[in-house]
Amino acid sequence: MSGSDEQLVVLQGIWSEMKSLNGRIDRTREELRDEIARVRVDLRDEIAEVRAEIADTSAILRAELSARIEEVSSRLDETRLEVRSGFEMLGKRIDNVYFGEHGQEHAELRQRIERLEQHLGIRPAP
Repeated sequence: MSGSDEQLVVLQGIWSEMKSLNGRIDRTREELRDEIARVRVDLRDEIAEVRAEIADTSAILRAELSARIEEVSSRLDETRLEVRSGFEMLGKRIDNVYFGEHGQEHAELRQRIERLEQHLGIRPAP
């Protein structure tokens, strides 16, 4: 066998190996494409599940927050009424201390006198 015949045999062997290797690369590439497609589908499904869970959790939190806000608002209204009632009672007690039990009548009388003075154009002395 001559040198060129040997080279031809070696080149044919290399060519045969390359074709075989190319076939394996193509199969591996297809397998990878299929795997990537499966992973994408799985990820989309998982993302959809997470989004649904987030939406559910968000709705639950909104409902709980709304209920708590309503409860706090109700308690605040009750507290306002209690404070207002306390101040009114305190005002009556102060009037009773300053003006006796007839403090309300004294206040009404003062208002009537002020209206009369205004009507007559008389200013009270400072």
